[in-house]
Amino acid sequence: QERRPTTAGSASHYPKDRSQFPRFRIAAPHNRHAYRARLNNHLALLAIGMLMKAVFVSDDLRRQIVRYAISGGGLTLFYSAVYWIGAVPAGIDPLIANTIAFVTTVALGFIVHSRWSFEGHGRRDRPVRSWMLFLLVNLAGFALNSFWVWLITVHWELSASLPLIPIIFVTPWLSFYLNRRWTFG
Repeated sequence: QERRPTTAGSASHYPKDRSQFPRFRIAAPHNRHAYRARLNNHLALLAIGMLMKAVFVSDDLRRQIVRYAISGGGLTLFYSAVYWIGAVPAGIDPLIANTIAFVTTVALGFIVHSRWSFEGHGRRDRPVRSWMLFLLVNLAGFALNSFWVWLITVHWELSASLPLIPIIFVTPWLSFYLNRRWTFG
């Protein structure tokens, strides 16, 4: 009779002969969700580790992240306030309120990010090119925010306040990456 382990952490429940250990397949069909969760955890830890290494190795990147968190956070809160005031108390269609918030924030964002957040990073000899790239990056952010607004308010028919969660916590980091790499890189 084969002896199976009863407690995962207790060595006394395992057979002495290593050949009798149960063989575990990483992607066993009955354990697919646990495998995916474990893989996602490993990938998240890897991404966090790479970010931490970059932050602690590069003074330039660390300074940009801190400055972007301050300026981008302020701009995101301004964007969110304009959106919320338009969509909730004023009762404007949420997608139109999102457009108004984008238009009011994009020019201010270029001035703040080009002169402070990414100061000293990349080239500054072609301001028209930088403005156009910044506009493209922000149009991508606008499209993503419009997707959040549509998904949450139109498709799922939830509160117009709920799109603020991904607008505040997801879109700014995509914008940071694209602006650092492409616009001001």
